[in-house]
Amino acid sequence: MEIVVPWKCHVCLKDFDELSGAICSRCGKATCELDLNLVDYKEKDGAARIDQIVCNKCLKEGEKFIKFEKRFLSKSSWGRIFGI
Repeated sequence: MEIVVPWKCHVCLKDFDELSGAICSRCGKATCELDLNLVDYKEKDGAARIDQIVCNKCLKEGEKFIKFEKRFLSKSSWGRIFGI
C-alpha cells in the first residue's frame, strides 16, 4: 500500500502531515480519527471489525455507535487501517 503524506480529511477538510486516520468502510475516503465512529461495537466482543469504522458523513440516523479509538482495534489491523 502506498502511503501519502500529507493528506486531507474529507469530513473536516483539515490537512494532516502524519498517519492518524483511517478509511471509512462505507464511502472509502480518508478520514481523521476525530471524524470516525465504530458502529454497533461492544468492547466486550473484542477487537472492532474494519466494516464497523464509519465516518460522520456516512453515519445513519439512529445507528448505535461510539467514537473511534485505536485501542478498540487489533494491533495487526493498524497497518491496513492507518496506512492512508
